[in-house]
Amino acid sequence: MKITVIGAGLIGLTTAYYLQKQGHSVVLIDRQAGPGLETSFANGGMLTPSQSAPWNSPETLENIWKLFVSSHAPLRIHPMVFMSSLPWNIKFIKYSFIDSFLENQKKNFLLANYSLHQLRMIREDLSLNYEFSRVGTLKIFRTKEQFEQGIKLCSLIDNEDLHYKILNVDETVDLEPALDQVRNEIHGGLYFPDDESGDAHQFCKALSGFLNSKVDFLYNTNITKLVKLGNEIIKLETSNGEINSDLYVLAAGSYSRILAAQVGVHIPVQPVKGYSATITLPENKLYPKIPVIDESRHIAVTPFANRFRIAGMAELVGYNTSINKARIKTLVDYFKTLYPKLSDISENVEVTPWAGLRPYCCDGVPVLGNCEITNLILNTGHGHLGWTMSVGSSKLVADLIGNNSMELDCSMYHLNRFIKK
Repeated sequence: MKITVIGAGLIGLTTAYYLQKQGHSVVLIDRQAGPGLETSFANGGMLTPSQSAPWNSPETLENIWKLFVSSHAPLRIHPMVFMSSLPWNIKFIKYSFIDSFLENQKKNFLLANYSLHQLRMIREDLSLNYEFSRVGTLKIFRTKEQFEQGIKLCSLIDNEDLHYKILNVDETVDLEPALDQVRNEIHGGLYFPDDESGDAHQFCKALSGFLNSKVDFLYNTNITKLVKLGNEIIKLETSNGEINSDLYVLAAGSYSRILAAQVGVHIPVQPVKGYSATITLPENKLYPKIPVIDESRHIAVTPFANRFRIAGMAELVGYNTSINKARIKTLVDYFKTLYPKLSDISENVEVTPWAGLRPYCCDGVPVLGNCEITNLILNTGHGHLGWTMSVGSSKLVADLIGNNSMELDCSMYHLNRFIKK
């Protein structure tokens, strides 16, 4: 079967990988000049089943006003954008109640954990190098209340596959000595030994290199129209001519919503802008090694070889990808305060700013599988867990297409979960 995959980021590339493995003829199309140049380019770098909680939580519901006024809210909604995305916002609030939150957290954890296992298999099979690390992640808490809430959240996942250690301040600093100078600001920590980290863009480049002789890549190609006849797509109109396939997989991140709407498929996904700053330092073996998530600041720091990726902040600003210099400064300043010993070293060094759009579904769970267009398959809406969930999502989608048995019930992530029963 000839299958066109729309989008050459993490989701599209891994989908193409599994489909070509099944023997399909695969075309991978992207408007950029190469793989993983949009949302997948400079994300936080963490692979964290441990952080499967949707952003729309009971805590978010209790503090909904902060989404409009607080610069430290995990998701900040600009008032002018709120009205234009009102239906999505109403659903976002609806899914913040405790029952929905717990159900969706469970769905995310199952998929994230499955995905990490699949990623390890690909890494070993193809000998991929993307600066991956298996040292786990460390979540730090600055108040007793946040610490207790973090422990409770782990217990609510209620899955034997989630392994974590509760750490006091001394144990937290013992695990990551680089935090010693800020120990007085830390109440405790949670260590997740099974989490991983890695450079998502390097992974995309490595995987595309493997696929180069097995998949037809169409870069620098804009899709101008999805053309349907009845309940079937009959062609894609692009900047480089028409494309005809038997089946189409939509893995275009936040832009999946726009493309799907052309054929009458409505995906409840909004783009949520996130920021990162990558600091490159001189080679030094004594740098911090463990990725750190700061619950109070909603910022994460991921060490690579001699780089640090500082990521955080989320804004509902439509499709605006402009970089706010003040946001980048906040991230860099945070890095210096978290690791005071590196403050002088990180002066006058290279800082690479980035902003990208996370495709966030209104219930915090991705959208996978069939829709009312018979030859269109969806693989989008992964939000802040795109890197974590990418491989598992694509394996499920490919197994669905190939009528293979599945290790997870794909119906949990189906678009029809939003249909009123």
